[in-house]
Amino acid sequence: MSKKFELMHHALNLAANAKDAMLSSSAAEPDDTTWETAQHVLKQAQQMLPGNETIQNLKLTSKLWTSLRTAMDAVANSLGAADSADRNEAVAARNRRVQESMGGGHGQSWMR
Repeated sequence: MSKKFELMHHALNLAANAKDAMLSSSAAEPDDTTWETAQHVLKQAQQMLPGNETIQNLKLTSKLWTSLRTAMDAVANSLGAADSADRNEAVAARNRRVQESMGGGHGQSWMR
């Protein structure tokens, strides 16, 4: 499992917890552990996605469930897209290697 995929699932779980908390109205704000985890997930996502302006501009400053949910939804969506792109590139690279090996290593395509 890729680190992006794993982090995406942490973000999804945090967003779901925030949604549940918002519906129950029992917790006015996230507890310290949840808040610190969300900040860590956001920091990791910012390191993994340096070219993503949305993620780079996200800040968790207001200790509110709505802020946490919005940020984690954005993180999960961005990580999901990046993980998918990484997987597609890996498949394309593998296909290029197979084509080259089938063509005798001279770049000839076996699909012609």
